[in-house]
Amino acid sequence: MDEEKAVEILKALANPHRLQIFLTIRSISESQEEEADDEQRMPCVEVLSKQLPISQSTLSLHLKELRRAGLITTERRGKHLYCRVNSDALDQLRRLLGEEESSEEKREEGDQS
Repeated sequence: MDEEKAVEILKALANPHRLQIFLTIRSISESQEEEADDEQRMPCVEVLSKQLPISQSTLSLHLKELRRAGLITTERRGKHLYCRVNSDALDQLRRLLGEEESSEEKREEGDQS
């Protein structure tokens, strides 16, 4: 990851609301059963707006910034917008910050035990 991209990601997460949104998306995704298919592991904006103390319009603006920084991806299904953490960006950030293992390596390690 180049320094410019790292700065963009860190700026996006420096906002308390965006950090809270990002962590909530990550938490919801990880709390779902591992057997759940990918669709069930993606929270929709409606679910997020009920869990966070911000308006839906403000939430949408923050989601746009997280998406622009590459931290999340979104997918529209009908009138609902679903969010997911971009694990590649998260892994790159971890490596930049000096963590040795990526989340993918940790998952593989867990599968072997």
